[in-house]
Amino acid sequence: MEMEIMGAGNEGLSNLRETIDNVMLQDPKHWSKYYSGTKNQQFFKRKYSFSDRSRYYWPDKSINSAKNKLIENLRINEIPLSLLSQFMPYQFNEVLNGKLENDPVELVFNYIRIVCGIYARACGLSLS
Repeated sequence: MEMEIMGAGNEGLSNLRETIDNVMLQDPKHWSKYYSGTKNQQFFKRKYSFSDRSRYYWPDKSINSAKNKLIENLRINEIPLSLLSQFMPYQFNEVLNGKLENDPVELVFNYIRIVCGIYARACGLSLS
């Protein structure tokens, strides 16, 4: 959403996705034995794998800085509802219904709660 709002090539972009991949490439211990294939296949898996090995890298300072820049950019350049509907349709409906703020941190936490609920139900647990 950040790139769509600010424009590709904008010097103020957070470059979070690229930062995560660079950190993963510099220290492949958490993903290399899980992601086989060509360099292109490994790139795809680092970005889209269900096993999400990137979770091990979030404490990295450069990733944290890029994440904070992303949040800042999305707060300064409010997320248009049309874009929110494309990238986060459930959160879009919650914003429209007044149940959720159109704030990047609130949107992310809402998404995380939904995913945790899916895992909890799959394990036979209930979050209610």
